[in-house]
Amino acid sequence: MKRKKSHSGKSVLLAAAGMIAAGALVCGGLSEGVLAAESAGASQVPTKYTLTVLPETGLPLATSSSPETTSDGYKKPSYTIQKGEYDASPAAKDISMEQAADIGAKEIWRVYGANLEDAVITMEYFPANKLFPRSYWYGSARPAGERASLQNPGISHYDFMVDAVTGNILSNQVMRFVDGPELAGFSGFDKELSKDPYLYTEKAKELAEQLGLFNGKVKTVEYVSQGYLNNDPNATISLTGEDGRRAKLGISRHDQTLVGVQYEEFIVYADLGNEALREDIRKEEQRLKGLIESGEAEANEDGWYDVFKSDASPLVNP
Repeated sequence: MKRKKSHSGKSVLLAAAGMIAAGALVCGGLSEGVLAAESAGASQVPTKYTLTVLPETGLPLATSSSPETTSDGYKKPSYTIQKGEYDASPAAKDISMEQAADIGAKEIWRVYGANLEDAVITMEYFPANKLFPRSYWYGSARPAGERASLQNPGISHYDFMVDAVTGNILSNQVMRFVDGPELAGFSGFDKELSKDPYLYTEKAKELAEQLGLFNGKVKTVEYVSQGYLNNDPNATISLTGEDGRRAKLGISRHDQTLVGVQYEEFIVYADLGNEALREDIRKEEQRLKGLIESGEAEANEDGWYDVFKSDASPLVNP
């Protein structure tokens, strides 16, 4: 009986590859496009406030009428808060856009010493989904003045994520264009750094303790990877405190300054999302195996799989 090729089994493998890529994005940068892609690519699920494996006691919630000057010396700047293009509505128990913006702005000041006077902060809300099982506010703060670029080195903007339930900071980073024509188009892998990351692990340890990321000293520090944002190459360092909490810091390979922080909460939820993705990949692999064993899929000369249907059986959609 002649079999009719219906469509390529590439879709099965590409789906798995897509999941792997998405898992990498969960732990990667915080660009608005990346976050939007994560939410658009996964089915939304209701925010489960009992899901969290972390204490609900965190930072005190800020309000749009927070004090102009706080006890730690922070003076609230005058900035504009606007809603981004992604139009999702927060749940009833979630903090407001204004609260999240105030929390993020203060953390940007604390971590980077940034002056957000007259800045524009664009906020978007993302419900919990498979990739990140916690609702959060994403903010992008663009400082006042001329926009930074390769031709005009400087800080383009600051990104941050705020837990929509607790008001805790999940992550932040600074997006910048650094001065130096030798960095234009940089995409190289520093083999020497991967062999001996001491400069970056020590810098990350110093910064983590300076910022008070843990209750106590840093217990372990480990080089993770190298990356690149705009023309600013970076290295990611993972740390664990004496209290068991974790953090990941991005250190610029250009001038060894801090360019990003992922806090314990972000790592917990990213791990949950990545485990869900791995489970989906396992299911897709099992499905493809079943198609091959039943004769409804076979390898082609390109190394992919063609999926068929026989006259006696319905099409199996991978």
